[in-house]
Amino acid sequence: MMPRYFLILALILFVLTCSSSLAGEPDPYLAAKADEYQAFLEQWHTGGLGGLTAGVRFTDETRTAVDCVQHQGDSTIWTGMYLASQALRYRVTGDPAARAEVLRIARYLHQLMDITDTPGYIARYVGENVWPWNCHYPDGHGGKVHGTGEWEGYFWIDNTSRDQYCGWWFGLSMAYEAVDDEAMRATIRQDFADVICMLVLNRWNITDQHGEWTGNGAAWVGPIMRLAWLVQAAHAIDEPYYWELLEEQYRINRPVLWIDTLSFLNRYYQYYGNNLRHLAFQPIFRLWPDCEELCSFYWIWEDWNRPWVRHVHNPWFDAVHVTACSRLGVCNPVELQAIRDDALNTLYLFWDPPNYQREITCSEMPLDPFSVWADEFIRENPWLQGIVDVDPQTAEAREVNDRPWTDMYWQSDGVFAASCHSGEDPTYTGAGMDYLLAYWIGIYHGLLPGGGGWSRDRLRWYAPSSIRHQGAAPVQDRNS
Repeated sequence: MMPRYFLILALILFVLTCSSSLAGEPDPYLAAKADEYQAFLEQWHTGGLGGLTAGVRFTDETRTAVDCVQHQGDSTIWTGMYLASQALRYRVTGDPAARAEVLRIARYLHQLMDITDTPGYIARYVGENVWPWNCHYPDGHGGKVHGTGEWEGYFWIDNTSRDQYCGWWFGLSMAYEAVDDEAMRATIRQDFADVICMLVLNRWNITDQHGEWTGNGAAWVGPIMRLAWLVQAAHAIDEPYYWELLEEQYRINRPVLWIDTLSFLNRYYQYYGNNLRHLAFQPIFRLWPDCEELCSFYWIWEDWNRPWVRHVHNPWFDAVHVTACSRLGVCNPVELQAIRDDALNTLYLFWDPPNYQREITCSEMPLDPFSVWADEFIRENPWLQGIVDVDPQTAEAREVNDRPWTDMYWQSDGVFAASCHSGEDPTYTGAGMDYLLAYWIGIYHGLLPGGGGWSRDRLRWYAPSSIRHQGAAPVQDRNS
């Protein structure tokens, strides 16, 4: 009998050792990289109000003076994702500096609506109307709007699309859960209510300051985004109307959820759509109140999304997947270990800060046969080019340091680039929020060493508010 006892003891020690390594100190190299990205981003990539700019061009390669800030048109989505990273940072570390940053950026995301003077409508960016913040948006630019009243001397960017709202919702809901500041929470609840009201009144179309459906052709909010935004609103506001609206929209849209989840086309065309889909599914996986319905979401995800984003060296995408399987208690141990290994390797390969534009010559890799066929077919049928465009791509995903350089790696189709060559420009930098989000959500879910957090913070299953306010007790989390 002794060998069996020794075997059991050895297994217990092995499990404890693995758990200890995940729950222990952060990896020193990755932690130092996160600290440096944090400091650089706060110094150079956020303005006086806090809005994130994806790209900053410096006067020279010493990077001590800014020539021009760029790409503010996507500021809201990146600022929201950055805010989520800070909320996770605070949940993991309890660092007062992280809490202060959450409050600073949450305040800015509220100001995005305040400056438009239109409840429910948010700007793409708000900044001081002075150099270097306005150099990319001079007076007369089609998307630039001058602030008025208390916002005199500022400008904002309109034509806000649903992708910007995705980041806005994600960041604010994560901040709401992480920081117990009632003033911030009250503001978020009101902002969420304003957006839902605007959408319901306008048949789920984003409506601008002129009362027009806007967003550069991306005004309509589809089923998955709609349910994601509603569950975040219902969870924060916690009134029967929002829970009932959520359940109503779930019943209406349930038959078509698989269509809105299908990621086959995004594998080859408009890869950024995969990032938007993950921004929608993460709050669904995190907050959905009904276990049976969440299981349905999960299997739709597994069948129609996950096959096209698995094994793409994307720790952010993988963490969204783990959000679901962890909450449901269905993570595959072999897959989970592979995700951990890949997250560690990918963030090790991620550029040391600052993330300036590197010279890259991609390695040669076998091509994906379908992409080659689709490229030839579209060229032979030019009328298709206005509908879809597919270039030859690699069959397997490239490692993060073997892709065309970009200022936001997790949404770039460079992961499957057939070839690439780009020069180095030390004066142009990315913010590094992609690293920070992947790092902190990886630690939070135990995919990276550093203490975790999910096991102590995970939510219970709750019945909708319309039932709970009648006295029903919460349904216990099956993993509690």
